[in-house]
Amino acid sequence: MFLGLCTLADWIGSDRERFPYRSEPDDLYFKNTARPNAREAMKAIGLDIGKQRAAVAATSAGFSDSARIFDHIPKFAPNPMQEAARDIPLDERLAIIESETGSGKTEAALWRFARLYEDERVDSLYFALPTRAAAVQIHRRVGDFVKSAMPDGAAAPLPVLAVPGYVRAGDFDGRHLPNYRVWWEDGFHDGRRWAAESSKRYLAAQIAVGTVDQAMMAALQVRHSHMRAACLSRSLLVIDEVHASDPYMRAIIEALLKAHLGAGGYALLMSATLGSSARRRWLSRSRRAAANDPGSLADAIAAPYPSIAVRDENGVERVDGVGSNDRAKSVRVEARPLMGDFARTAKIALDAARAGAKTLIIRNTVGYAIDTQRALESAAAGDGEARAALFGIDGIHAPHHSRFAASDRRLLDAEAEKALGSPRSREGGIAVVGTQTLE
Repeated sequence: MFLGLCTLADWIGSDRERFPYRSEPDDLYFKNTARPNAREAMKAIGLDIGKQRAAVAATSAGFSDSARIFDHIPKFAPNPMQEAARDIPLDERLAIIESETGSGKTEAALWRFARLYEDERVDSLYFALPTRAAAVQIHRRVGDFVKSAMPDGAAAPLPVLAVPGYVRAGDFDGRHLPNYRVWWEDGFHDGRRWAAESSKRYLAAQIAVGTVDQAMMAALQVRHSHMRAACLSRSLLVIDEVHASDPYMRAIIEALLKAHLGAGGYALLMSATLGSSARRRWLSRSRRAAANDPGSLADAIAAPYPSIAVRDENGVERVDGVGSNDRAKSVRVEARPLMGDFARTAKIALDAARAGAKTLIIRNTVGYAIDTQRALESAAAGDGEARAALFGIDGIHAPHHSRFAASDRRLLDAEAEKALGSPRSREGGIAVVGTQTLE
């Protein structure tokens, strides 16, 4: 942590705009320039938030008032799960929310952050998601929350989008220039955007939304991992869709949580489909014991859902039901052996798209995605209706995967969200091919 703090100080002190180079010795530089500028840098970046806390205390009736902090959501009425998340005891360092997709877990996490921030348990928030597309979506929602809950003006944080290829803080986009400089679209260079200008500095932002790998690098032997861990230690770490972690990711996240919680940090894990054995593994103080004793099937079936789980005073998981969200949907699952049959996969997708379905084909390699896209385009050749149902931008058909240039990837992210992302998506059927980037 100390090494990380020193590295962060070095990065801040290397800003030539704040600490201009002097060719001649100046005995008063430290007193008259360096120290005052360092204080201003700390406030601007969001590392010294005393003024911000005072503004929140002076202008708010408290973060328990959902109508105020979520006034950007028309007629917001918290459901039982969200109210239970608000009421998680403030001394609980790790909690797990399990609730179905679309039930408002994002707002539950933000309410948890607001309570911890108000009580001075945390200074910042890192909201980690498994995919870039999800991070872009949640960044907008977190930005709306900040505008409602935090004070206006220079003291308010600008949420950073912690996704490589993007340079975004709040509603503002930047572009990298030579000599480590960044051009911002509004022509204004604000210290609150400093963390957005380099992926290594993402976790120094007061509020950041990004991919989970940015937090995982705080637990790996990579450059600047110590700085990432030191910055993260003051944050509520939210990991959404934690069930998406494979065994490799899970081992890293376990190490990350052990260090983060051990340093006094707070964490919140969220999932729609976590499962009882995984929940026990995350909450147990002994990972090996949890792996050897995953619990019985009967206990798993009897566990409440939706639920909030914490460790009790003995370090054993405690799972509390939080009522019902009165949501229901019908899902039909059908298994077909189609892995290498690209032509047959394409036909199924095109038939569904012609019938008006939003169709997403997820392949587990970029090569398979490209082969599937080629099969789709071949099957749609000469058929105007079918070609109109293929995903693309400005008439150029394309799959969605991780190997595109950053600027093209941003376009594809936006187009995929427009095609599939909400009930207000485009009319008519469409066939989209992607890798886990769209999962």
